Amino acid sequence: MQKMNQRLQNYVMAATAALFVLTGLRFVLVNIRYHQEKGRLEREFKRAETNGITPDVILARRDGKNYKKAEEVAPYAKLINQLDNKCNESAAELIALTSAIVKHENKQGMNLTHLEGLETFLFSVESGFERFPANCMEAYQAHVKTDG
Repeated sequence: MQKMNQRLQNYVMAATAALFVLTGLRFVLVNIRYHQEKGRLEREFKRAETNGITPDVILARRDGKNYKKAEEVAPYAKLINQLDNKCNESAAELIALTSAIVKHENKQGMNLTHLEGLETFLFSVESGFERFPANCMEAYQAHVKTDG
């Protein structure tokens, strides 16, 4: 009986250690996904800036909106501005986090637009912090972690 208890304790310890390792690995993968998206978007932003294209226009274009119509771009600009006021990250980083959320949700079977991604991210930021500006990367990580 004592050997069986010892084995059980060893299995529990091994399972706990494996859980810690998997949690750490998941954290690393989430950050890698973000940094890949951030790098890609920073290159896209640099090209866009030289052509006078703003982040709100980039996201509206990705969603298939007529980016030449101000009323179709305005909701993106409003949400980006709200995030920019609440977060320490740059606009480029916020767009990267939003795009990473959209990709994550779409891999989960959702059909999320970038406008909905901005709304989702803003909700996560507003419900996750009491004081602003905040480190919104934490809201992204919490969102992706709770979503599975």
